[in-house]
Amino acid sequence: MAQKRLLKPMEKRKVLYSPEIPADEKTEWGRLYLSQDLVSDALAFFIEAKSKVDLEKLRDRAVSEADAFMLRAIGNAMPELVTPAHWEALGQSAAAKGKTAAAEQAARGGLVEMPVVDAIIKDDPTKHEDGQPAEDADGKDDDDTDETTLAGKAVQGA
Repeated sequence: MAQKRLLKPMEKRKVLYSPEIPADEKTEWGRLYLSQDLVSDALAFFIEAKSKVDLEKLRDRAVSEADAFMLRAIGNAMPELVTPAHWEALGQSAAAKGKTAAAEQAARGGLVEMPVVDAIIKDDPTKHEDGQPAEDADGKDDDDTDETTLAGKAVQGA
């Protein structure tokens, strides 16, 4: 790799995703970006290059820095590189650093839950606990409106 400068965004995208660029060249670009502490860019190059050695180094860095995002990305790219032991170690690291969100994610083995969405679904005011539609104040189900009702309301309001 003759160039030692970082790539412009469009150049980087071309190199990163071009099937014509060999994996070893993508790995070298990843190492250049990592030397500049541009970890996300380096991670992208290493994933595209399938550079096991470099991804293992980033995996270890992710564990020590309690970076759940990076560990999950590596696990998605090469599942054999991330084990439950890595998530457990990341959880311990996160707890020691006070990174509660990362510690909670690690406790789930890296699975991302969406508690806000789950709460909205669970507490959906349009459904009863049995999953059936709730009734409006007028005693009708929310989803049983029809054109005549709507037209009648429109005429009354006019």
